Amino acid sequence: MMDTGGRLDPGLLSDYVAGQLDKRTLRDVERYLAASSADRERVRVYQAQSRMLYRAYASVLDEPVPARLRDLLRDH
Repeated sequence: MMDTGGRLDPGLLSDYVAGQLDKRTLRDVERYLAASSADRERVRVYQAQSRMLYRAYASVLDEPVPARLRDLLRDH
């Protein structure tokens, strides 16, 4: 759960921002964040990036996957 610098793993924080943690891990991360202003700031930055990316690509989120890409996936 922790990286070598004593902070939460960046992937775990990314999963936290994306809402992809199970209840137990979510509780543990929130407890950790309550005591870590540096990682709370990292989460704030991740959340801002997530909103920015969503806004940038919102117009194409519901587009169908192009046939050439489906074909590539099928062939592998």
